[in-house]
Formats: sequence, structure tokens, C-alpha cells
Amino acid sequence: RIINLEGGEIAIAGTGSLTINGTGSSILDITGSAISRIFVIDPSATLNISGVRLRHGNAAGSSTGNGGCIQNFGKLTVTSSIFLACYAPNAGGAIHSGGGSAELRVGYRLRENTRATRSPAADNRFLLRVFRWGLQQA
Repeated sequence: RIINLEGGEIAIAGTGSLTINGTGSSILDITGSAISRIFVIDPSATLNISGVRLRHGNAAGSSTGNGGCIQNFGKLTVTSSIFLACYAPNAGGAIHSGGGSAELRVGYRLRENTRATRSPAADNRFLLRVFRWGLQQA
């Protein structure tokens, strides 16, 4: 199954919370179609992702140019997921965490993510917990 975002990124705003428990990273894809970033998380908001593949996020048209798939200012937890072919012209090809916290848990992979400057896969200025590193660069 593929979920194509055609109207831009999904914003988790205010004190909002979103949990996505996918059926497996080889079964459920969420794609930015190389047009937009997939998620942006406000400072008091929360995003929990498990068992999905996020691909073809593109932060080139965003105001910051950071976080090809996810721009995080709140609380982010990623488990058993894949980030594939995401792009940011500035920082964090797959994930940029400009505040708050980010946890990358067992079974995640960052592959073929690019950026023009700084970290190709994940860039975090505040709290980043990595429970089992799954970074793979092509």
C-alpha cells in the first residue's frame, strides 16, 4: 500500500499527537512524491511512527530547507521504519530535529538520503537517542 501526499506536508500542530502503526516497512509506504516533506512537528506536538517506509520527501520548497522527510520541533519516536531517498537542501536529508527530542529505535534504516549541507541522514540539535543504529548510505 502506498499513501501519496499530493497536497503538501502533514503538520502535527499545537499539542497534537499522531501515531502511525504500520503493517511493516515493506508493506506500507508514505511518499512525498519528491514534491514535499512528509511531516512537520510543532514544539508541543508528538509523532510516533512504527512499521512504515517514508520515501521521496523533499524539503526544497519548505521555509527552512531542513528535514527531507521529517522536520521535528517536538517529540518524535521512530521504530522499525525505513527512510528512503529523502532530500533536504540544508540539513537532515531524512530527519532534522531543530528542537524537542527524537528517538530512533530498533529496526530503522536510513538509506539514500541526501542533503546539500551538513548531515546526510539525521541532524539533531537537541536530544537524540539512538537505540540501534541502522544507518546505510548508498
